[in-house]
Amino acid sequence: MSGLNQYLCLAAILFGIGVFGVFAKRNAIA
Repeated sequence: MSGLNQYLCLAAILFGIGVFGVFAKRNAIA
């Protein structure tokens, strides 16, 4: 169970970084 939680936490962090990166790029272009 802890392995699944660790995977979900890592996925959430990567997803957050990806969304933040796209948002930053859109702001830089706009």
